[in-house]
This record gives sequence, structure tokens and C-alpha cells, in this order.
Amino acid sequence: AVYEELGAPMLADAINGISSCLLAYGQSSAGKSHSLLGYSDDPGVVPHMVDGLFNDEEEEVREANGQTVRVWVSFLELHNERLRDLLCLGESAALEPREHPTIGVFVPNLSESYADSAMDVQEMLDYANKQRALGAQTLHGHGSTSHSLITFRLEVSEERERIRASKGKSTRMLRSTVTVVDLAGSVDMGPSDAALSTLEEVISQLSDGKPRQDLWRRSYLTMLLRNALGGNCRTCI
Repeated sequence: AVYEELGAPMLADAINGISSCLLAYGQSSAGKSHSLLGYSDDPGVVPHMVDGLFNDEEEEVREANGQTVRVWVSFLELHNERLRDLLCLGESAALEPREHPTIGVFVPNLSESYADSAMDVQEMLDYANKQRALGAQTLHGHGSTSHSLITFRLEVSEERERIRASKGKSTRMLRSTVTVVDLAGSVDMGPSDAALSTLEEVISQLSDGKPRQDLWRRSYLTMLLRNALGGNCRTCI
């Protein structure tokens, strides 16, 4: 039901070049991670979205419409303003978000893996979740005190019939991202957590107008979500 209500429209938007962001917010043990990722016998929103990207029926429809979709995946963990690359095969380098006048916020040296199938993506998610679980045991003791961000970057090439005198076809390139955020349990983090409190303030100011520029930079979480929350993007909490 969650996928039909939220995930499917977000995926359709992404195929049409409109970015989207889904944030899971609430107390620990409320089912946020389960709703997003689920299990093999009870998949969540993300596995359903991946199936929607790669299943044969959808690919045949897109092929008939002259569309070709390419997908890249990244997976970040944020804990106490420290970023960790969960798809890095070795030791994750120190990461820090940067702002670019054209592309917006990005993270230099962040692993971004190309996915050719649903199995590719699932293997990436399995690896990242094992890395996250290991980090929870060895570094900060409790996985619910960290935020995680899965980003799917899509490039959709679309062949279109030329109009008027020109013959043949032209190709249009659509680019979008789908960002899925599993926020830390609000009770575990408490009101002192800069990331959650800044995110709440940004969302509050967005509803009233435009947040101050310095507010976005107050936390890595809001910096990373700036393209999603403040740009050409549809966001659901």
C-alpha cells in the first residue's frame, strides 16, 4: 500500500525527469526501515521501486516509448555530522558535502555504482546494510542513532520523432534523482540532535516561504537534502 501510494508516483515522476524524495521520520521501532527496505518475503518501498525500474514489462513499455533508462546508486550514513560511504569496498574516506553553482550539493569521492538489474541493486543494498550494521556495533553502538540516504540517479534518453522539415529522430535526455531517507529515531536522538532539529526548522520555513541560506548549511543532513527539499523535486514525509 505504501508503494502504491508513494513509491509508484515517485518512480513515474523520476522517469519523466522530476526528482523526488521520501523521508521516513518517527520514533525508533516504529517500522521506518521495514517500510522502506522490508525483507525478502515482505519487500518495502525501495525493492518495489527497483522492480519497477527493471522488470521486463515496464522495460518493454519504455522501449516502445523510445526510452532507455540508466541507473546509478549511492548509499550514505550520517552520524554526528560524520558521513560514511556504505558502498565503499575499503575504508571510507573522509567525506564532506560541497555546493556547486550548476549541479547543487554533491559529495566528492562518494561511491556511485552503476546498476544494470534489480539483482545488482539488491546486492548493493545488502552490502550497505551489512556495513551499516557492523558500524552500529563497532562505532556508535546503536543503528537507530544514524541517518541513512539512498540515492538513485537516473538518466532517461528518449527518442522522439523530429517535427517539420527534419527527418529521423532526436534524442532528449532527462535527469533526475530519487532519494530515500531513513531518519534516526526521534526519541533516540532527542531535541539536541542538530541534524533533526535543523531539518525540522527548514521544513517549517519552507511551508512559510524560503529558508535562510545559512540554515541549509547548519547540518550535513539539510545540505544533502537541499536539492530535494528546495529544488525541482517532490518530497513526501
